[in-house]
Amino acid sequence: DPDAVMVQFALNDLFVGVDPHRFKNTVQAIVSQIRDDSGAEILLVTSVPIAEKRLNRMAGEFYGALEEIGSDAGIPVARVHTRWDEHIARGVSRHTLVQADGVHPTSEGYRIMAEAVMETLEQP
Repeated sequence: DPDAVMVQFALNDLFVGVDPHRFKNTVQAIVSQIRDDSGAEILLVTSVPIAEKRLNRMAGEFYGALEEIGSDAGIPVARVHTRWDEHIARGVSRHTLVQADGVHPTSEGYRIMAEAVMETLEQP
């Protein structure tokens, strides 16, 4: 009986070839199930930006799907990828934010992720 549920886009969906349309349908089903089963608040969460430009553009399609779901269903979206991009633009090295695999966050990366979530939760 949760008070809140976060649904995050996992980069694994991108890397194993899940279609963005299928992803959107799946997340919509998850949102519907949460709403049917509880009174929990829902927060949609994007993931980290990917250094490889082609993959990052592909991830953007999934982030767009989350944005559409959020807009249509009145659910806030924590834009983690945008928050990371802002830090990188200010000179934070991407290598300090991700582990050796290039996608999983370090402690600093998770701190930025938490900031994006908290900023979204604090909005009226």
